Amino acid sequence: MRGLWVSRGRLRALSWAIFFGFALVLARLAYLHVFASARLAQMAKENRQQFRVLHARRGNIVDAHGQLLASTRPVVDVGVDTCVFAPKAINEALGLLAKILGKEPQGLVALYEEGKQRQAQWVKLAEGLSPDRYTQISNLKWKGIYGNIRYERVYPGNALAAHLLGFVNYEGDPSMGVEQALDFYLRGHSGWVESEKDGKRREIAHRRHREVPATDGFHVKLSLDAHIQALCEEEIQRLVKEYNPLAVAIIATEPSSGRVLALANYPTFDLNHYSKAPLDAQRNRAITDIYEPGSCFKIVPMTAALEKKCLSFSEIFDCSQATVTQGERVIKLPKDHKPMGKLSGEEIFIKSSNRGMAHLGLRLGPKPLYDMAVAYGFGERCGLGLIGESPGVLHPPKRWDGLTITRLPMGHAVGATALQVHMAMSVLANGGLLMRPQVATAVLDAALQPVLTFEPRVRRRVCSVQTAQTLKKLLLRATSKEGTSFRAEIPGYGVAVKSGTTQKLIGRHYSRNHHVASCSGFFPAWAPRVAITVVVDQPVLAGTGYGGVVTAPAFKRIALGLIPYLSVEKIKN
Repeated sequence: MRGLWVSRGRLRALSWAIFFGFALVLARLAYLHVFASARLAQMAKENRQQFRVLHARRGNIVDAHGQLLASTRPVVDVGVDTCVFAPKAINEALGLLAKILGKEPQGLVALYEEGKQRQAQWVKLAEGLSPDRYTQISNLKWKGIYGNIRYERVYPGNALAAHLLGFVNYEGDPSMGVEQALDFYLRGHSGWVESEKDGKRREIAHRRHREVPATDGFHVKLSLDAHIQALCEEEIQRLVKEYNPLAVAIIATEPSSGRVLALANYPTFDLNHYSKAPLDAQRNRAITDIYEPGSCFKIVPMTAALEKKCLSFSEIFDCSQATVTQGERVIKLPKDHKPMGKLSGEEIFIKSSNRGMAHLGLRLGPKPLYDMAVAYGFGERCGLGLIGESPGVLHPPKRWDGLTITRLPMGHAVGATALQVHMAMSVLANGGLLMRPQVATAVLDAALQPVLTFEPRVRRRVCSVQTAQTLKKLLLRATSKEGTSFRAEIPGYGVAVKSGTTQKLIGRHYSRNHHVASCSGFFPAWAPRVAITVVVDQPVLAGTGYGGVVTAPAFKRIALGLIPYLSVEKIKN
């Protein structure tokens, strides 16, 4: 009887155990199918779901003749899945991979070990491989070594037109230049694929829910001429070698349209290795840096005087006197670079007399002088459309001190960029019209057909055609042997140039040893093909860094290079 009782107890215990087991299973099933059903269904969906971005290819940038300046190529970043390989297998695989990559096996092993310590599932071993190189790796059929394809921006010219083009960083974000200004057209629109994957993370093709193809970016055509750009950059290298300046900017445009043919700066940098360049080298000095334009500004008071008809070229100005009396005021006049004596109305411009221009400023008065400076574009952005362009500095007459009326006409008490000076000089080449500078001419589709064009734009009329013609004659004489820019003269080609020399402000005083040398002009004078501006910041040489000495010869060398390239003919007598 006792043995039978024990068997019944065990049976009862077993029954209760089975009962509680089924109760737990039923409770778990109730939890999974009722209470946690929505959450678990979402988790399962997320694990099956695959969302893959289809990156758009960024459009190319080409010059005026279709030469490639910026392009995009597919590259592959290769890495290893740390969860796949056994310790022995990984060493063998990385050894073979090192041979293909041309690297030391120890370096790849170190990267792999570092990734494992960080508990990274995928460790990058090499980046930027060409598709052909990646094919060699794929053919080895290692399950745990694979790559991710991405697009990389490349610049065939390296540093050519670096500040004008700008660059796209590793994350795909544009920085400065055309890359940033026209990013809307260049970047395109990425697409995506939404589908499901199986347990081995392979796509289930028939379960693809949605596919939106990527739309590649448009191409952009510039007015820039790669040959002219290279010519200007070669001249910068020559100036740097000869004068060791702090900075140089050279601009070349087509005066009638305002289209930029070249824009070069020093210091510069390689667009393909932008991260290695200091930020100071990446600054587009031609549109950001402000300097006092000096004698190049003298076209402003001369234009105002001709428009107001308050100047006769036969009139004589006494430039030997250091002061002038107006009523009860004795006004101190600026110095000239050498004693001038008495000069006619046209000679004060041709010989670039500071005192002569001061006389002209006093005759004009503050408002006409200021209004003409504004008309020429000083004190406002030129409108090139690139990030960082400065408006310069031009104070209204109410903020002038007692010396401004005599200093502004000689190009002091005003701050301008090289581009502002350049566009102001181009007014005279263009019959008195101020143009908006332009670097892009068209947006092109995949078939290189224009979908959008950028036409030249006139900002305003600055002066009459007659005044512009008169100033052309004065500029031609300024470039002759009697003028300060005679080193820019090319006989037979009608070169019209005004050079400038400005003492730099060091602290609160003008320095006698630190100068900005500049010149700006165009040729041929009566049918201008090209306008050129050269600015050299702080050239190092024995004596004063005059614009006529430093930059006028640079203008001439660039012009001599352009004459055969543009088939510029001599002026017929």
